[in-house]
Amino acid sequence: MSATFDPRQYLADFVLEAGELLQGFEELLLTAEALARAGRPLDDGLVNKLFRAVHTIKGMAGMLGFSAIVTLAHETEGVFEGVRAGKRRLVAAEIAVLFEVADALQRLLARVNDTGEEAGEDVLPVQAALLALVRGDLAPPPPLDLLDRVDPHDQMATLVDVARGEQLFNVRGQAGWRGKLAAAGRLLGVWDEHARPLEEGDPTPDGPVDFLLITALDLAALLTESGLPVAAVTPAPLPWLQDAAPTDALVLTRKVPAAPTPALAPLTARVEAGQLERIASLTAALARAHAQLAEQLGDHPARAALAEATALGEELAHAAARARLVPVGTLFNRYGRVIRDLGRECGKAVRLEVTGADTLAERASLDVLAEPLVHLLRNAIDHGVETPTDRQAAGKPPEGVITLSGRREGGELVLTVADDGRGIDRAAVLARARTAGLVGPDEEPADEAVWLLITHPGLTTARAVTNVSGRGVGMDAVNAALERLGGSLSIAVRRDQGTRFELRVPMAMA
Repeated sequence: MSATFDPRQYLADFVLEAGELLQGFEELLLTAEALARAGRPLDDGLVNKLFRAVHTIKGMAGMLGFSAIVTLAHETEGVFEGVRAGKRRLVAAEIAVLFEVADALQRLLARVNDTGEEAGEDVLPVQAALLALVRGDLAPPPPLDLLDRVDPHDQMATLVDVARGEQLFNVRGQAGWRGKLAAAGRLLGVWDEHARPLEEGDPTPDGPVDFLLITALDLAALLTESGLPVAAVTPAPLPWLQDAAPTDALVLTRKVPAAPTPALAPLTARVEAGQLERIASLTAALARAHAQLAEQLGDHPARAALAEATALGEELAHAAARARLVPVGTLFNRYGRVIRDLGRECGKAVRLEVTGADTLAERASLDVLAEPLVHLLRNAIDHGVETPTDRQAAGKPPEGVITLSGRREGGELVLTVADDGRGIDRAAVLARARTAGLVGPDEEPADEAVWLLITHPGLTTARAVTNVSGRGVGMDAVNAALERLGGSLSIAVRRDQGTRFELRVPMAMA
């Protein structure tokens, strides 16, 4: 009697491969979101890669009988099919739903990995949002053409301002918003729901009020800081600049060049870490045996054959060592989504830049450093990068930049996390350290020693605990990970220009 084929024996491979596809899918979504914010359509290559990622996940899940994953993936395919057919154009608000779908798929994969089943994971809210997206229910209403209500002379002046880089927005809200909006830019007009102009001092209408605002500032961040809903704003149509004006509603960021479309990582053979260690141990033992045998053979004719076998053994050892190395980009690429979500949570515009992604490092070391790097990114966004308003007041671009870089120096792996924010407040760190008894009242430590004080457990300069930081445990975790790897941390600060964290870890196979 032949054994019955059980596809569930491939669960581990499914979870791993689907996880890699989802990571690639999220990276592609980040590119799509950047294009949408810039008012650019998604190119065919990007859409095809997004479609293939969810299609492959659907196929694998279908073979294993995971219906919830299949359903989410199938409906997501429908979204991209509509884009490919030219029937729809995704805007940022819709792409945000696709990020929620990716999160739901990750949760389902985690449940499958833990229990072998999907049951127990509630994805119905995400499913409902996805179905609304497919039906087009999330499509924003057409923007009001408020510019037609403005004096022709002001229309031409507005065109000049837009050509210089300012942006024009329609805002539908309450009359009480006038002051906050006026502080964010220049109000070209205010009207009640019957299109009657409203001047300051007029009676406050009961219904909604329409504002036409032009500004060079980051309006999304300003609204968030003022407690006003971003959803109340759409870019105003400019009939003279049909091809250049942004058309996506709910998108309030400046135009940027289209980012290159990243490719999904190719599938590779997977070997358990324990097996790689075993291979490394065997090749080392083989080298020792060759050395002993060569000593015993002396000038025996077989020595030449042994020399050839020794060379092959050395080549095998080198190959085994290389198999334990991976590019640091495999770790860095995970953080694009982290930066996006943390920036939104903190009301800040942040961009991630990566250099040295091809630098090879031991997978075991990167696994240990993965969480500490998240802590450094959290601190950079929460404590380092300023709000768009503060950055512009300081003469900086409204969008902050966080840089992740990797390189090899001799026998060390060097990873760097840098931001272009305000820098660490030396006086605040010293004050907290003195309160905690870490520094005497009359001590004046060097700058390098002051920066390292932030790695002490519980020490934080945050004024309040938030979901992002403030408990004083992040930098302590970084220090603990480096001690585990025998590494070191150095911190460089340039006041009002940024902070740079450099992590150095010895490479066992240098």
